Amino acid sequence: MDTLIQPGTAPFWVALMVVAGLGAIEIVSVLVGASASALLDDGLGYHGPAHADAGHHEAGLLGGAMSWLNAGGVPVLVLAVVLLTAFAVAGFALQSLARHLVGPLPFGLAVPAAVAVAAPLTRWASRGIARVIPRDETHALSQRDFVGLVGTVTIGPLDQGHPGSVRVKDRHSN
Repeated sequence: MDTLIQPGTAPFWVALMVVAGLGAIEIVSVLVGASASALLDDGLGYHGPAHADAGHHEAGLLGGAMSWLNAGGVPVLVLAVVLLTAFAVAGFALQSLARHLVGPLPFGLAVPAAVAVAAPLTRWASRGIARVIPRDETHALSQRDFVGLVGTVTIGPLDQGHPGSVRVKDRHSN
């Protein structure tokens, strides 16, 4: 156990404990019938990955950083878990390397260095995750999208004033 708990690794252990706590909260909330991730996204006004390419970005430094980290591509809780995990892994790796070379780094150097490594890792990982998570999609069409298409009468005849039904394939083959 002494090899895992080294001087200068406290912030990285805290990050891992937060990840474990978030995982436990999500598991309990799903068992209760809710999702902590969905509640968090709804509370923040986040509309999910389906709107990731809608061009809506928050203004300011924090909004720009969140956009760069791909906050629109994955749920906020997933992004937090990926960021905290990358921070912890980068911190442990940096402290291990530094311990073998010169000794453990002080917090003032270790934490910013771990953040500098974790940020691009989070961007890369969240883009990969965004490709595989399900998205809400719709193929809703208006009536004018059917004008000019050829259909088959299924209930009819279609005379003046008599209702009927026509089967038409749209551009999505529905």
